[in-house]
Amino acid sequence: MSNALALLPSGAPVVFTIDRRWLHTDEPGGFRTPVAGLLGSGELSLLERTSFQHRVATTGTPIHYELIVAVAGPMA
Repeated sequence: MSNALALLPSGAPVVFTIDRRWLHTDEPGGFRTPVAGLLGSGELSLLERTSFQHRVATTGTPIHYELIVAVAGPMA
């Protein structure tokens, strides 16, 4: 993610969704540490973070994602 953010000017909008299971783990494929690091370092400034049901698995279990809306760099 940092490589992509390096291409953006400060203040550029950054919006992404990630399966909540992957956002809360550091297991292979997990994003907890990278996302927390970007927000903690100021590489991303959080504007909005919310969860939503993306779909239902074939088992009937809901699959939730998190929406993250931010801007590149520190808030002015």
